[in-house]
Amino acid sequence: LSTAQASYAWSISEPCAVNGTIAIEVYADIAAGAVGDGGDTVSTTLVVSGTAASGTAVTTGTAVTGQTITASSGGTLTVSKADDTPLAGVVIAGSTPDAGALKVKFTAANEDVNITELTFRQNIDADDITIASLALYKAEGSGVFSQIGAIKDFNSDSTNPGYVAWSLSGTDQVKVVKNGSSYVLVKPTYVSSGQTAVTGLTPQIALTHVKAQGAATITATISPDGTDDVA
Repeated sequence: LSTAQASYAWSISEPCAVNGTIAIEVYADIAAGAVGDGGDTVSTTLVVSGTAASGTAVTTGTAVTGQTITASSGGTLTVSKADDTPLAGVVIAGSTPDAGALKVKFTAANEDVNITELTFRQNIDADDITIASLALYKAEGSGVFSQIGAIKDFNSDSTNPGYVAWSLSGTDQVKVVKNGSSYVLVKPTYVSSGQTAVTGLTPQIALTHVKAQGAATITATISPDGTDDVA
């Protein structure tokens, strides 16, 4: 039925054996004008009537209520530091600590979201000399971490805090399922030479840019000055 109305009726002829069951599935298209983000909801009910083999009319009587469907204008993506992100500690020059330096949690609502771009920056320019490269790992849902993208050399211009950026495609994208969470973990490799110059420095990696794709593109640029970054 193509006309929007308060109730719909179908006349069918389907036999149901004694003590048997019939599965009934109803599909609907949500109007484009539905108010998003909780403004409009749809709650369906079903009443079935028929005729018994004896010729007696029968009905379900009480309506059977289905799910409540809430309209949404699109998905949302929440970005936060994971509760078990690596703690601060002393690292050895030339090492790549398996625990990494930063674990970020992504949580999606209303729809699946795929993360396609990520940028991580150093906290201050003076600490850039401590890091040689970064590697990126993902864990979707409760899955285990696996490396995505290439290991990236640390970009530094001696003026601005250094950074590494990934543009992800295909299976390297981080999928965050509707009402679920996924994680990324950044593992730095620290410089192996010039130990005297880096001793006592305190590098801190922060997530400063995210781009994700759902029904629409979601982009967040986060300042690296510590006011609203994820570090």
